[in-house]
Amino acid sequence: MIYGEIKELENYKGISKNLDIAIEYILAGEYKNCDFGKTEILGDKVFFNCPENVVTKSAENAIFEGHRKYIDIHIMIDGKEKIGYTPLSEVECIEKYDVEKDFETYISKIENFFEL
Repeated sequence: MIYGEIKELENYKGISKNLDIAIEYILAGEYKNCDFGKTEILGDKVFFNCPENVVTKSAENAIFEGHRKYIDIHIMIDGKEKIGYTPLSEVECIEKYDVEKDFETYISKIENFFEL
């Protein structure tokens, strides 16, 4: 997990070509004028989702999610949100990995909170 501010994104360039593309897109502020839904930047290699109605959950009702193919970058456009983090070695899988959706879910006690 990487946690930081947008102004620090340049530090993560060079890790992968597709991450570099995502970083440039974020730094240019392109996401601020997006339509709701999926926006492709480089086909299915680099894209982002902009949900129309975001509803946060309480810590008691939250689940952990995991991805293996894509990097999940969260950006707060407005307001604040706390996200929980626990190392993968400390969670219990409750929904096995779905290759098509690149998604799996876990439960655990939240070890750390980060405010976005």
